[in-house]
Amino acid sequence: MIRQQAGIVLYPAFLMGSCSFGIAHLYKPTPIYKTNAKVQ
Repeated sequence: MIRQQAGIVLYPAFLMGSCSFGIAHLYKPTPIYKTNAKVQ
C-alpha cells in the first residue's frame, strides 16, 4: 500500500518536471548579446 502511494506521488512529479524541462529547452530564447574574449 505504501509503495503504491509513493508511486502515485512520485510519477506525476517526475512527469511534470520532465515536461517543464523539455518545454523550457524547446522555447528557450535566442541570446541577444554575444561575448568574445581574447587573452593576449
